[in-house]
Amino acid sequence: MSRRITLHRLRSGTPVPRRGARYLITRLWPKGFSRDELAPAGWLKRAAPPHALRRWFGDHLERWQEYRDEVRAGLEDDPGAWERLLEAAREGPVLLLHDGADDEHNHAAVLREVLEERL
Repeated sequence: MSRRITLHRLRSGTPVPRRGARYLITRLWPKGFSRDELAPAGWLKRAAPPHALRRWFGDHLERWQEYRDEVRAGLEDDPGAWERLLEAAREGPVLLLHDGADDEHNHAAVLREVLEERL
């Protein structure tokens, strides 16, 4: 795991760590969290995959590789969606706030891969 880019899955009742620059990478604002509570440095909606792709994946691990490839392709087609994160990671620690159901198999993990390859 990268020390420069870490992930945090948003769950109701779980405090949000205050380390690094926090970026929200979801299409919709997460339920149960106030802006003050999350205090993101940015909300990068385009860095999250389309709803239809997330729905198709549905946390079925047998679909993980195809989902990962689709998310990667989407990110590589739209570097403007994540370049701000790359700049922030070059300056210090970054915390990606996501709403994936699985801590390891989610779009934030794919985004971290893409960013780390470019650091």
